[in-house]
Amino acid sequence: MLRIAIVGAGPAGTSAGCHLARQGSEVVLFDKALFPRDKPCGDWLTPLALGEIARLGLAPELLRERAGASAVITSTVLRAPGGRHSRFGIGDRSHPEGCCVPRQRLDALLLAQALEAGCHFRQQALASVDAAEPTLAGFDVIVDARGSAAGNANAAGLRGYWQVTRTPEIDRLAREVSIRADPRCKRGYGWVFPVNVQPDVVTFNVGVGLWKADIRPGQGPREQLARFLAQDPVARHLDQHANRRSKPQGFPLAMGGWSGTQVGQGKVLRIGDAAQLADPLTGDGIGNALLSGRLLAEVVNEGERRKASGRPSTSWAQAWQTCFEQTLQPELRRAWWLRRLLEPTLIKNVAALALAHGPARLRESLHTALFGVRTYHDALF
Repeated sequence: MLRIAIVGAGPAGTSAGCHLARQGSEVVLFDKALFPRDKPCGDWLTPLALGEIARLGLAPELLRERAGASAVITSTVLRAPGGRHSRFGIGDRSHPEGCCVPRQRLDALLLAQALEAGCHFRQQALASVDAAEPTLAGFDVIVDARGSAAGNANAAGLRGYWQVTRTPEIDRLAREVSIRADPRCKRGYGWVFPVNVQPDVVTFNVGVGLWKADIRPGQGPREQLARFLAQDPVARHLDQHANRRSKPQGFPLAMGGWSGTQVGQGKVLRIGDAAQLADPLTGDGIGNALLSGRLLAEVVNEGERRKASGRPSTSWAQAWQTCFEQTLQPELRRAWWLRRLLEPTLIKNVAALALAHGPARLRESLHTALFGVRTYHDALF
């Protein structure tokens, strides 16, 4: 039986832990925090991410029931810098619906699934994540799932929660997620995601993100959020009618890129944001985090099968690197290529015009790719 240490009990770590424990490994999850814990992010769960969560034993209906705070998403919206909107409906057999769940609720539920699968949890902050760390001595595999703090945090986000009384207009917004381009920051964007629909009020996650290389004096996340709330019509409407606002919280993002990432060294394997897996176009990291956990478990399981049958096998690090380069890296490159293509404001506005008046297939392809209804390969290529 393999002894596996996973450092970080977020979506990547718990996904890997669930699958590895079910395969028969002895898994210990380490995290410096107790759960439930808050984790600033967008709270958006794409249909692809929901598919991975269902593999862990939480089908969408059960996830929403246990979370106690959620919003069902049946529409995706893109807003160009010039103000033109493109909307696409999801929630049918071809395009499954999405969901928003606050990370404070989500991470606790995923940890509970990992514990149910047989993982052990230790609240402990480790000085390092390598074979020299005394706490990790004796483990056959060490999985680094500490998030963007362990990767290259090359982007930043800032988000807050706005609670608004329900009206017909708010009810419409409570069913859609939107990404809204910033006319003054070509790689920046804003978002509006509903995260908790209650009988009388709806809570929205309103935030902005930008690459650290684009941050200038007077042009940081706080200034960008203030401009977003003042100038974007939806964000401004929510801000003007909010009953309650939380203090915005910042968070780092470890966006993937074109160049390859080293995801394994010795017996230390990196997954999720620690492996630089956040989508370089949209900033979404939960879907790839969950997927990377499952894929790593498959790599470990295949290695054990090869060993048991006497067939030659490569090191854990080499096997995981190969899997990463064949599965995750191509998708990150497609997102990176599309981000570069859409960086100029003029191109964004032209694309919005094409989405509005061009073939429906074009609108379907771009929306399903950006909002994680399908992979970039399946949607665009």
